[in-house]
Amino acid sequence: MRLPLHALTAPHHLFPVPPRRLAAPPVASLTDTQAHALVHEDWTALSAQLPAREHNLITYSRKVFIPLTRLCRDSCGYCTFAHHGGLPPGAKAYLTPEEVLEIAAAGKAAGCTEALFTLGDRPEARWPAAREHLAELGHGSTIEYVAAMCKLVLRETGLLPHTNVGLMDAREVALLRCYSVSQGLMLESASSLAESGGAHAGCVTKLPKLRLQTIERAGRLRVPFTTGGGAAWSPTPTPNPYPYPYPYPHPYPHPYPSP
Repeated sequence: MRLPLHALTAPHHLFPVPPRRLAAPPVASLTDTQAHALVHEDWTALSAQLPAREHNLITYSRKVFIPLTRLCRDSCGYCTFAHHGGLPPGAKAYLTPEEVLEIAAAGKAAGCTEALFTLGDRPEARWPAAREHLAELGHGSTIEYVAAMCKLVLRETGLLPHTNVGLMDAREVALLRCYSVSQGLMLESASSLAESGGAHAGCVTKLPKLRLQTIERAGRLRVPFTTGGGAAWSPTPTPNPYPYPYPYPHPYPHPYPSP
């Protein structure tokens, strides 16, 4: 199934933005020096320098979050979503199809137009309970189950699925493309937080190179894709070893990039 292009522009809620309070120019149009300088600018003063535009609108779409599983093969030091110690007593590794549809239906009744599937990265690689439950559900991997649930929600409710599943190979990106209008993966950081003592210590999926490879695969397949970085304060200055905004140029721009 290939979703039509108009599915990517589903009904949105529009809010006017006061004149001269618009976002900064795209990063791609700035030099490295200009981009770094923007971080230290007074944004209120900066916005007054932007040209007025006739149509000042910001759009957003109402999403219902579907936490398909809270198991993850990683143990990020700041994460409060995942069950890092394994499943609580009596809990199942994944939501069932019935539970997924119940959440999706409640979201639709509340006026949502998208279903955002949230989950940990490939939990079956770490947790036997995840492998066992996937087998009960009739699927060989978490990503296969995500694709099946996207198809189910789209068919039964009309909500447009968006997925955040973690690292993917090209086959997996293509599989989810069949049943979702967009996908996402946070770059999170271009620094070496996966080293000992970092927030991503021991988290094999958080290496910037691996995450950029997934983002590039989605770009090659022209998948509407969202990404971003995280910001945090450190008690001691830690220089970023990479230039702004990330270490590698991206030769495959996405057709609908994240703002």
